[in-house]
Amino acid sequence: MSFLVSFNGQFSPYKLPDLSHYDRIRKIYKSQTMGSEFDSHLSEKIEQKQGSKSKNLAKASLSKYQKIQKSFETQKIPLHARELMTSNIYCFSPTKQVSEALDYIKENQIHHLPIINENNILVGLVSDRDLLKASPNEFISNIMTKEVIACLDNTRIQDIAKIMLHENINSIPIINNDYNLLGILTTRDILHFMTRIAHLQELA
Repeated sequence: MSFLVSFNGQFSPYKLPDLSHYDRIRKIYKSQTMGSEFDSHLSEKIEQKQGSKSKNLAKASLSKYQKIQKSFETQKIPLHARELMTSNIYCFSPTKQVSEALDYIKENQIHHLPIINENNILVGLVSDRDLLKASPNEFISNIMTKEVIACLDNTRIQDIAKIMLHENINSIPIINNDYNLLGILTTRDILHFMTRIAHLQELA
């Protein structure tokens, strides 16, 4: 089970909903078997459009595409949570006050703050909006979200994106098999990931 629910530091399996409707979106990952077939198809299409007199232009265009593709393939594209998550995370204790947490997130320019206990176990999560709505003297333990969806570090990025869409959440903590907090993944991280592969989407 890649996804779990933490409630005050106690973890239980997350019941996966039906996410099949998200699969209707065109896949952004290029098939490994697609390479030569796609190159051949692209070449034929160019020749049909340009005519026999423009074969040199077609070859030049194909060559340019192949260089871009080769450059892309040499880059390490993250596929799992551990490769994309922010591992240098800012955490907070549930015994601290809201005023301290507000100063903390402003100083570090973050929007989501995982709450951990003395054993580095996830016990809650607060956002900047939660903190702004609370009394400055309130304890974090009283205002934090105690039921938090988390996932293991080997969870696929596309699965995380589906769950975040389904649950309407903007961040998801990443844990290991011992339930220790390793990092956090946000919608901003996933958008950055999308921009890295956008050029492949255009070529596909």
